[in-house]
Amino acid sequence: MVRGPAIPENETREQLVTNLDLPATIVELAGATPQRVLDGRSLMPLFTDANAAWRTAFLVEGNDVVEGDEDGGQAGYYAGVRTAGDLYAEHVDLTGAYTGNEFYDLAADPFELESRPDDPDYAQTVAALKQQLNALESCAGASCFVAGAPGAHKVGETWRAGDRTVTIAQAIQ
Repeated sequence: MVRGPAIPENETREQLVTNLDLPATIVELAGATPQRVLDGRSLMPLFTDANAAWRTAFLVEGNDVVEGDEDGGQAGYYAGVRTAGDLYAEHVDLTGAYTGNEFYDLAADPFELESRPDDPDYAQTVAALKQQLNALESCAGASCFVAGAPGAHKVGETWRAGDRTVTIAQAIQ
C-alpha cells in the first residue's frame, strides 16, 4: 500500500513488485543519487500508469529450516523464480549439494499445496523457469529486472534480464 502526493487514491496495480523497488522509489522521490547500484526499480511509473510495462519475473531466495528445531536449524538454502502465474524453486543443503525442486502453477494451485516439478504437463514451463533462475542467480543492478510480456511463452520468445537474454527453446503450454 502506498500513499502520497500525485499517487492516485483507491487504485490497484497488478505488476510484480519487490521490496528491492522501495529504495529506488525513495531515492527518486528524494531527488537523490544512490551511492551503489540498486537491484530494484522506482515504482513511480506505476503510480501514474496502471498499464506500465514492468517486470515479469523476479528472484526469491531464503533459508531452508528444520521445523521444530529449537535452534532454528538451517538445513540449506533455496533460490527460485516467481512470475505472475508460476513459482519454481531449487533447494541445496549447507554444502551446496542439490536436494530437490518445487514448481507450482499459481492459477491452478494459488496456495502452493501441490508441488509438480516432475509433471509432464509442466515440463516445458519448468525448463524455461530453470533457465530464468540461472540468469537471475548472478544478477546485479539492471540485469535483475526481467521484462517481457507476461502470460504464455512461445518458442523463440526472449526474456530480457538487463544485458542478458533467455530465449525459450521449446513451447510452453
